[in-house]
Amino acid sequence: MPILGPPIRATGYDPHNPTSDSIAAAKKQCKKERSIAKLLILSDNYGSGVKKKQKILSLNGVDMSLDEVQDMHSALMDAKEGVLAYSAWLSDQWKINKGWVENGYGRPICVDEKYVKDILNRVVQSTGHDILQLYARITARMLDEAGLHWRPVVMDWHDESIIEVPDDQVEAAKQIMEVDAYRELNAILGGTCPLKGSAAVAKTLAGIKLEE
Repeated sequence: MPILGPPIRATGYDPHNPTSDSIAAAKKQCKKERSIAKLLILSDNYGSGVKKKQKILSLNGVDMSLDEVQDMHSALMDAKEGVLAYSAWLSDQWKINKGWVENGYGRPICVDEKYVKDILNRVVQSTGHDILQLYARITARMLDEAGLHWRPVVMDWHDESIIEVPDDQVEAAKQIMEVDAYRELNAILGGTCPLKGSAAVAKTLAGIKLEE
C-alpha cells in the first residue's frame, strides 16, 4: 500500500511470502503504520469514501493530504477486488431471497433493507460468532472429558472464551483451548485457512488484556 508499504517492507516483511519472524518484526517496528491501516480497513468496511477516511484519520491524530488518502484508498480497492465481488454477490442473493442470505456457517440471517450496504460485515460478524459458539461448545466438552475442575467466566465474549481452573490444571486447560479444541473445530469446518488462537494465562481480567 502506498505510504504504508515501504516502511513495513523495510522491516523484512514480504506480503507475498510472510513468515512468523517478519510479521513479528513488522508489528513491533511499524505500530503507527499498523494503526493507520486498521483505521482505513475498519472505516472502509462501513463504506467510507476518501474524504470520510481522511476525517477519521485526522480525528485519530493522523494528518494526511487528500491525495495521500486517495492513493491508499485506491490500493485498498485493488487489494480487495475479490471481497467486493463477494459483497455484490451477497447483495444479489439478498434480492433473490427477498431479505435474507446465508452466512459463512450456513445459517440464514435476515438483513433489513436499510442495512444492505453493510451486508458483508453482517455476514462476516455473524459467521465469526457462530464459529466462536461452536468452539466454546467443543472446549467445554473437552474440559469435562478431561475431568478438569473448571468454570466459565465468559464463554462467549465477542472473540474469546474465558474460563477459571485451579493452578495445577492450567497447562491441561491451555492445551485444550489452544490446540485440541482448534484441531476439532478445523476438522468440522473444513476450511482452507485453519483457525488458530492462543491461550493467555492470568489471575485477573485486566491481566488477560495485558497479555494480548
